[in-house]
Amino acid sequence: MTQEEENTTVYAIVQLSIHDVNRYFKDYSAHLGPISARHGIERIAVSQHPDVIEGSYQKENTLILKFANRAVFDAWYNDPEYQPYKKIRHSVTDQNASTIVVLPAFQG
Repeated sequence: MTQEEENTTVYAIVQLSIHDVNRYFKDYSAHLGPISARHGIERIAVSQHPDVIEGSYQKENTLILKFANRAVFDAWYNDPEYQPYKKIRHSVTDQNASTIVVLPAFQG
């Protein structure tokens, strides 16, 4: 990783189509606090019903998460403690309609 990459904040845009909302919140989301805190994740925006201004948007749940850099995102995403919860997320969401996109902060 270059010095620039180490210093570049990244944002994860998470768009989920959830088919079991109760399990998502009870068995997945409710357990992420300590893992997220350990990696310094900041929730920038969260909405179950985003206000769509243009186009078509089918997801029920959208999150924007802030990470210090890509290495921190990768460490969180691959954290052994997170893996069982990732499996739960996969089981309660439609994987064909859900996405996680990682973008570097604009350096303009």
